[in-house]
Amino acid sequence: MGAMVAIGGGLRGLLAQAQRAAQRRAQRPSTAHVLLVMLQSGVETGPVLAKRGVRESDLLSALKVVDDEPASALEVAFERATKIAASLDAPAQPLHLLLAIVRDGRTAGHRCLEKVGASPARLREDLAALLGTRAEETGPTRSGGRRAAGPPSAARVKPRARPPRPVAARPLTPPKPRQNRRVEEEAPAPAADKTEHVQARPSAPEPERPERSLDEDRYPLLASIGRNLTALAERGQIDPVVGRAREIEQLLDVLARRRANNPVLVGAPGVGKTAVVEGLALRLSAGGEGVEGLSGRTLVEVSAGALVSGTGVRGALADRMRQLRDEVGRSEGTILLFIDEIHAVVGGGDGPDELANELKSALARGELPCIGATTDAEYRRHFERDAALARRFSPIRINEPAPDEALAIVRGVLPRYERHHAVAYDDVALRAAV
Repeated sequence: MGAMVAIGGGLRGLLAQAQRAAQRRAQRPSTAHVLLVMLQSGVETGPVLAKRGVRESDLLSALKVVDDEPASALEVAFERATKIAASLDAPAQPLHLLLAIVRDGRTAGHRCLEKVGASPARLREDLAALLGTRAEETGPTRSGGRRAAGPPSAARVKPRARPPRPVAARPLTPPKPRQNRRVEEEAPAPAADKTEHVQARPSAPEPERPERSLDEDRYPLLASIGRNLTALAERGQIDPVVGRAREIEQLLDVLARRRANNPVLVGAPGVGKTAVVEGLALRLSAGGEGVEGLSGRTLVEVSAGALVSGTGVRGALADRMRQLRDEVGRSEGTILLFIDEIHAVVGGGDGPDELANELKSALARGELPCIGATTDAEYRRHFERDAALARRFSPIRINEPAPDEALAIVRGVLPRYERHHAVAYDDVALRAAV
């Protein structure tokens, strides 16, 4: 780890402690272990994390379910911490390292914070206030550093172009149509009505939007730990899903059944199970053929880590599952859950038998419509050994895409990556990556 040579003593000590913490758990050191050490050692980052409700027990639970981060993520985090400190003319401190972790969504530390219900965005704001940086400087390093040069130049050009426009265009064009409309009795009044109708049409679907949003008063648990995929899809905040049409159709087929209509996606870690569910959210938000029976549904992702966090007392996890069941039942069939790493819910935590029985009874009565996702090994371990649980879920196999399909997937999301990194990719590079 070449970038580690230049770090200060404090950060080097944090790294050594994180490596020991990972060794004790037979895991590869990651940014999540750095967060754990920050919380345990009582350094200055401890109060910052505690303020956002991060607890050691919750973090340990999240460590078990998050996917591995890239091998270079830990090195990159330390390197970015030193760059952040240098930009502030200060020696590198744990606060700089925490900021580097919460700014990178690919790190295990960032994903652990999301799973325990701590908002990385709020943490960035807290750290910005402590370090004396501006709020906009706490965004992702790539967009904050390389793209900063673009907007200022654009902002300087716009003020020069704006002053002549109001003088020339605004006084001349608006008064004439307005005077004509007023003088010619109310002949243009229908035109005004038409414009009102045009404005009313986009607002016609707006009554459905509150149903797709999660009211915190009505759904307090879902609003705090859930991720509204349908709302994100409507706002264009989900990447297009390419090459998974067959799996999405299978998902729709299972959901359309009268019985045994709870699908579980089974596949290797990172194969694209969550992407298939996000593709379903895009289909639900767009409507049209194939989703008629599911129109009006709100798809909400609930991670196992967020569901399990804060349930150290025996029976607390089953109580939370009951509350989740009650809130979903309160929606009268409009909320559809997606429980990622569902094996951690039916087979983890204190009193797993009680929780599994609670989940099975809710599924049997149709009180908890949900989609699950798990790996092959966990499906064999928890579902195939429990006939009652297996009967309530219909497995859908998610395989690794073929090279041609993978190339189509990469090309489908390529424009977003090119805009984000401000680069262009050759087709040769795409084929080499696949």
